[in-house]
Amino acid sequence: MSGVPLTVVDNPPDRPEWIKETIRLLTGGTTDGRRSLLHLVEETTDADLLAGTVDDWGLGQIAVHLLIVDRGVSLVALRLARGEDAGPTGQPRPTPDGVSREGIATLAEKAAAVADRLVAEFPVAPDVARTAAHPFYGAMNCFRRSTSGRTRTSRASGPSTPGPSSGGSRSRRSSSGRRRTRSGSPTAS
Repeated sequence: MSGVPLTVVDNPPDRPEWIKETIRLLTGGTTDGRRSLLHLVEETTDADLLAGTVDDWGLGQIAVHLLIVDRGVSLVALRLARGEDAGPTGQPRPTPDGVSREGIATLAEKAAAVADRLVAEFPVAPDVARTAAHPFYGAMNCFRRSTSGRTRTSRASGPSTPGPSSGGSRSRRSSSGRRRTRSGSPTAS
């Protein structure tokens, strides 16, 4: 899905179908990103999936984080739109020993189910006054919440760090700045 600038206004609230379509398009883009992320997880070796530390996350930890955020964004946005309390909005940092292919698949299923609920149950006249605190962006209403994490999953599974990589493998920079190939081996940068 290509990026398109979008400004959502809530005044006048005379376009309920447009609002529903906007939510559907946002979650559709995230669905594509989730699918790409799961494909990347399928293609990686067990060693690479389970690699990582508390400070230098591996692919498995990143996947867990993105899927938890994906589910949380949809759930909080839906609750806020309904005028409900957002509920808990934080999350623990994924640890390397908490990563498994089965766990990632389960998180993806849960994220997809909540995204489907967001599309199906988003109210025609959402509560735009109710907000919940975001750890980086401050108070956000249902619209800002529904867009806050939507690009993360697709960015993480999309184009890799600019620059050449050997053998056509995808490369990423670790938190220490080293470039890593899909096999996990450091490369010169």
